[in-house]
Amino acid sequence: MSRLLQALAVASLLAAPTLADNASENRNDLRRFSTQARAAERFAAAGRGDDAVAAFEELQKLVAGVAERGVDPRSESAFKRAMDRLTEFHGELTAAGFNPPPLAKIAPATPPAGGGDGDVSFTSQVAPMLAARCGGCHVDGSRGGFSLATYSALMRGADPGGTVLVPGDGAGSLIVELIVSGDMPRGGGRVTPAETQMLVSWINQGARFDGADASANLRDLKPGQGAPMQPKPASPPMKVTRPKGGETVSFAIDVAPIIDAKCRNCHGAGQQQGGLDMGSFAALLKGGDGGPVIAGGKPDESPLLRRVRGDDPPQMPLRQTPLSAQEIETIATWIREGASFDGKDAATGLALLIATERADRFSGPQLSKFRSADAADRWRLAVPDEPARQLETPRFLVIGNANDDLRDRTGAALEGAADDVLSYFRQPPDGLGKARVTAFVFDGAIDYGEFGLMVEKRQLPATQRRHWRHDALTPYLCVVPAAADDDLLRAELAQQVAALYLSARTSGELPGWLAEGAARAVRAKLYPRDPEVAEWEGKVPELAARMPSPDAFMTGRIDPQVGGVVAYGFAGAMLRGSSFNKLLDAMAAGKPFAEAFQGVYRVTPKQAAESWQKSVAAKRGR
Repeated sequence: MSRLLQALAVASLLAAPTLADNASENRNDLRRFSTQARAAERFAAAGRGDDAVAAFEELQKLVAGVAERGVDPRSESAFKRAMDRLTEFHGELTAAGFNPPPLAKIAPATPPAGGGDGDVSFTSQVAPMLAARCGGCHVDGSRGGFSLATYSALMRGADPGGTVLVPGDGAGSLIVELIVSGDMPRGGGRVTPAETQMLVSWINQGARFDGADASANLRDLKPGQGAPMQPKPASPPMKVTRPKGGETVSFAIDVAPIIDAKCRNCHGAGQQQGGLDMGSFAALLKGGDGGPVIAGGKPDESPLLRRVRGDDPPQMPLRQTPLSAQEIETIATWIREGASFDGKDAATGLALLIATERADRFSGPQLSKFRSADAADRWRLAVPDEPARQLETPRFLVIGNANDDLRDRTGAALEGAADDVLSYFRQPPDGLGKARVTAFVFDGAIDYGEFGLMVEKRQLPATQRRHWRHDALTPYLCVVPAAADDDLLRAELAQQVAALYLSARTSGELPGWLAEGAARAVRAKLYPRDPEVAEWEGKVPELAARMPSPDAFMTGRIDPQVGGVVAYGFAGAMLRGSSFNKLLDAMAAGKPFAEAFQGVYRVTPKQAAESWQKSVAAKRGR
């Protein structure tokens, strides 16, 4: 039986609400909610009331389905966000006169911990069942390399084949799948549905051992031999410590890339199996349901290292290629040397931490070389059948499939645009940083669209021809040059350069909507006769009036291209005077955006948006 059919059989068997494993379905529906909510908001922004209401009804069904199945702990925050957004969207539709149906009363059913009534005992319930149903082959022997003779043997799993159960994931454990599929036990025996449910509950509760000796034979275990089934008191988590000097392994440079690459799928932002979040250093130190996973200075006592080495089953990463000996030794050395943190902020996500620290520590030539290799990799992924043409200018790496003339013109226009932007902000010629910035130049919309799909994993709008992406390590811009005139090409590129400059100046903390809006406003000030700027100016009053809420362009509730034009109008007002530079300076000094904005403008961003929308409406009515 295929793994898919086995999984379906498990779900069918465990149909009782307290035993159903609905976490995966809930996460899928909540992701679907996010996608469909954006579509619904675009319908509303475009005045398509019937479509917006129909989309609202579908969103409400999705949330109700999640609630009915029961909201597991991993989905609680996403469910709450969905409920809040549903309520808010209902209010927006009502205010717009679209007459949505009433909000349904949605109350989530929370499944009991472990999926059953009370704790399941290994010694008095699970062990006797396994001995009776599986003992002939796997207690008295080890057929197929799998022994159930002891609790320790059960947790080690099969040789070869690895672990057969995952504490906390009963329905996803191989031993359950084999039982439900009918593949085990063989020889005419049968595990009853009630016994299977009991086994799943025990695994869901952590697969804990309540006997005196984990190496004792299952047939010899007696109920009540051991201590009560209480979780082991967790040790207090480590505190963040800084390097003392002399360390040979860096967390940010050496350890974080291993964790980010090998562990984030199960212990990152999307899910935290076993309650363990490894998305940041601070989260890693907190540990999971079983307590801390790092014991500074004590690698052999650190559950993280013991799991990746296979000392404690199941070996991690689960059902994936184990870490290499070098990767394991890197982690062990880091723990042995104190498990210190050498980044700026322990709460920073690992991907951003890695990028920021590498960018800071590379020399200019090293960083340029790294970006060049990264750009070549991205190009091969997007357009594998066409080699890229490259051009290095003092501040840019131009790469793409534009012809030589367009490539050279784009390189010259980029350098001119950088001069204009840096002069506007009164910055020196090297104000874009110590290394070249990548500029991907496409000869048409098809390859540009492929870049979005293959590299950025998103569908770019059909009419879009340029965008930018900032991170400290590999910032880049993309463009399908539309302007035959060199001056217009320079203006078009200045917008992208300005956005990257603003993001870099604030270490990526300036919200994307404001970086884009301000970049357009800078373009307007530098090139006042630009025909695209004139087009934006004509659209701003109408688009601002049609927004479902004054801050919709800030929160992503309207089409991004519409939001960019509205953000241009808002940012244009902000750029008057010296306040905007003060905002940038405050953020460059480390202040969070919301705090810096309120400190400079004396209102919140939302309040500023409300005031701006009213002023636009007043001018429109004259």
